[in-house]
Amino acid sequence: MLKSTLFGTPHIYINGTSISEKLVGKELALFAFLAVNREPCSRTKIIDILWGDAPEQKARDSLRSLLYTMRQTLGDYLIVTRQIVCLNRQLPYWLDVEIFTSLPERLEHQETLLWSEVLRLHGQEFMDGFQITNAPSFDDWLSAQREQLRNRAITGWRQIVDRQWGEQQLAEAILSNQQLLLLAPWDEEAHRKQMQILATSGQRSAALAHYEICRQQLHDELDILPSAETTNLYRQIKAQVHTPTPKPSPSPTAPPAIQAPATSSPVNTLMGGIAVPRRLWGRQPELQLLHQWLSSEQCRLVTIHGVVGAGKTALAAGIVQLLALPTAPAPPAFNTIVVTTCRSVSTPTHLIHDWLQQLSSQPITTLPLTLDRQLDLLIRLMQQQRILFVLDDVDHWFTRPDAPERATYLTLLQLLVEREHRCALLLTTRQTLPINHAVAEPDRYRYLPLGGLAPDDSRQLLMSYGLQGSSADVDLLQQHYAGHPLLLQLAAHEIQLLFAQQIAAFLQEDMPFTQAMITLLDQQLALLSPLEEELLTHLALNGGADTHEQLRHTLVTTPSKRDYMAALSNLVRYTLVELRHHSVVPNQLFAHYLRGRRMEGDALLTSYQRVKLV
Repeated sequence: MLKSTLFGTPHIYINGTSISEKLVGKELALFAFLAVNREPCSRTKIIDILWGDAPEQKARDSLRSLLYTMRQTLGDYLIVTRQIVCLNRQLPYWLDVEIFTSLPERLEHQETLLWSEVLRLHGQEFMDGFQITNAPSFDDWLSAQREQLRNRAITGWRQIVDRQWGEQQLAEAILSNQQLLLLAPWDEEAHRKQMQILATSGQRSAALAHYEICRQQLHDELDILPSAETTNLYRQIKAQVHTPTPKPSPSPTAPPAIQAPATSSPVNTLMGGIAVPRRLWGRQPELQLLHQWLSSEQCRLVTIHGVVGAGKTALAAGIVQLLALPTAPAPPAFNTIVVTTCRSVSTPTHLIHDWLQQLSSQPITTLPLTLDRQLDLLIRLMQQQRILFVLDDVDHWFTRPDAPERATYLTLLQLLVEREHRCALLLTTRQTLPINHAVAEPDRYRYLPLGGLAPDDSRQLLMSYGLQGSSADVDLLQQHYAGHPLLLQLAAHEIQLLFAQQIAAFLQEDMPFTQAMITLLDQQLALLSPLEEELLTHLALNGGADTHEQLRHTLVTTPSKRDYMAALSNLVRYTLVELRHHSVVPNQLFAHYLRGRRMEGDALLTSYQRVKLV
């Protein structure tokens, strides 16, 4: 299978093996050009875009040599004739840019979840950092593509925010608008929308803090001050004058909402845009364990880690709600709970400034120059009251080892663990983080690996969508997705949309992994090195291994012990494999997915394409 991710640093694989080092320079430029242009391209057009200024014969010779090299690398995935060149889309493939550009122009009501997942593919610039010399036409094409794709993503997130805001899905609208602001930090209207949604959802302090973010980003991007309209909104929120919003439309199939406590909470809770689930399915043992660690044992650092979509954010929101409940006659475990979505934080200084603004009784306009001195101000507040800091999606800071702020964020977390204070950190992450936990007392650190839902909780989730089917059909659906909450919801949505709520009809298609699910699961697999992906695929296809030596020697190319142990360690950190009595067992969900991908050849249609066919 050919797989390429062209958003961000380009990565290309065939059957799990990276070929990125073989496609460089103009080879990679042509691959990207063919990936975007689905129709066959003439040789003349390719010469014009890659060798426009070169003599014709020299350009044709260069193209002939280039195509020969690419054919050796891509094999049957590259079609070359005397007239045209194109990618062979009859073979199994996955191109992130094609999935992204396949979105329809307008958002239909039932497609919000699918749109959100596809738009997240545009997490970084198209072909980020890539350039070639002596090809001005390609440079122009690449610049135009980046602009078109960025504008498409901005337009898509605006539509989603407007839909969620209009239906008063406030937590979802906050997160979607954060995605919009990551792409368009200069968009003052989006900043105002964020302030309005935060204020309407009761997060007045966060709304006021966002005005400072808006002011700083407008200064950095455009060298201007906020408009009078934005400043007036800030003053209205500060005076507790809130703008009314539309009433929500009832949904007959939505899970029941979590009811807010009847009495007001003594805990100052600043949610900072985290999505509060309408209902937290199951997870009662996990909630009790988190409550014990944070409240009774007063642990300094707690991490919730699991694969993408496992419900880490929902569980974090659940424990925040639980800790915020009145506990009279006993005092609450925390005076203040501050929740931060890491995708909304641009720098460590921005994070500290945001926390100080929310926690301090006085506005803070300037910060010391060094991280240590900035942290000193924060620690003083942390010594005066008991605060729970929740950092959601910490992976956003650490996904790329060469990310410029990676080391600084790691230092910040380390310092927050080491310094003396009365507070606690709760992190959600797809991997265990390289924090030196030995610095803290061992009993002050806990981590909670998050697996799938229990069978009964999975069944309740599915049936809440009004699905119809036998107990055996429901059990089969639950087992196939290994209780993964987001995949169960995506499946339920698909069955509602395309199969008249009939589970059996969906199962008969024998295509259980929809494109939305593939996009989600491949986000996790994209974090793996070729050796890690080969290791996981081998385990999935063979059902595990008895010993390390048995596993290491059954790979296509036997890696060194050091490389093998490093790859295995990373898979354990990502909760993609588990060690049981010296045997290695793959994550059940990804085992199903990788086996299905191998059997089906990834010949899957996207959900909206299937809707059109129906």
